[in-house]
Amino acid sequence: MENSTQTPEHIKQKYIELIEKSNVQYHKKRNLFHVRNIFFYLLFIAIVLALSFYIRSEILSRRNLFENNLEETSFADDKILIQTPNGKLYEIDKNLSTEWLSEAGVLIQIKPQSIKFISAGNIDLNKHNNAYTIFVSKTTPYNLTLLDGSNIKINKGTSVHFNLQPDIDDMNVEINGEAYFDITHQEEGTFKIKSKELFVEVFGTEFNIKNTTSSNEIVLVNGFVKVSTQNQTVNMIQGEQVKYNIKTQKLEKNNADFLEALQWNSTYYHFSNEKLIDIALKIGAWYHVRFEFQTPELKKMSFTGKLKIDDGLVRFLEMLKYTDGINSKIENDKIFLYK
Repeated sequence: MENSTQTPEHIKQKYIELIEKSNVQYHKKRNLFHVRNIFFYLLFIAIVLALSFYIRSEILSRRNLFENNLEETSFADDKILIQTPNGKLYEIDKNLSTEWLSEAGVLIQIKPQSIKFISAGNIDLNKHNNAYTIFVSKTTPYNLTLLDGSNIKINKGTSVHFNLQPDIDDMNVEINGEAYFDITHQEEGTFKIKSKELFVEVFGTEFNIKNTTSSNEIVLVNGFVKVSTQNQTVNMIQGEQVKYNIKTQKLEKNNADFLEALQWNSTYYHFSNEKLIDIALKIGAWYHVRFEFQTPELKKMSFTGKLKIDDGLVRFLEMLKYTDGINSKIENDKIFLYK
């Protein structure tokens, strides 16, 4: 017997219903898929925005490394200061020991007696935003290491302006005062220094530069340098000394007196058959005091020996007392010597 439900019309109807049901289920799943997709898209966008904000904040933080890690201050000659490209001054605390990585791939290491700029990979420095100035206090020398590994020991009371990545016509360093340079060999071009009226071109060498209001002096310890003014140029070899007289505007080249010129960079102050008045002038300059001779005959007394600089002024006065019975009296920045 034939079941009426199996007629062609019935089968066709069921087939249509199945297709419609299948379509409904498909669209439900598809809509659910879209909802889930939208949720994930929104979550992804939120994560990207958060990361972007963090990265931007981190970059801004790295652009202001000194501002975020050091105390901004005004100029004072008893502090070690660094002036950043934005013109602000920050104090390098004597007890500070830290390091930071800048956005440009430069690692900055700070210790109580030194600051180093070290390449940490591909450097991408902004050409007009990488010039700094170190102001060294009047009491303690300070060490600076540049990106190329060149070392500069900066004497007390000296300022050094330097470019981390100078353009071809720029100076690497400009100095006002005194410093000892140990320059890494330059594969291309030269290392350029400005010392008031003098311009120095270096290929890799060691030398001492000192400038004052009346003169400019370079002592070459090792290597070869070219020294120029606007009107003169001289080449220097190891063991030579060039002095520029600001008044006469002339360069003079002589054999160097290393003992005299490099004394500040030594642990000891050596003196050989030297008169006390001359010794007192140098010791006074080192410790920022002035000697007064209440017994004039003491000026002509001669001494031979050495003084460890770190022992301080009191040690020097003790030496005078115990070796020749010279007494001393301290009043503010004056020291009176007498017998």
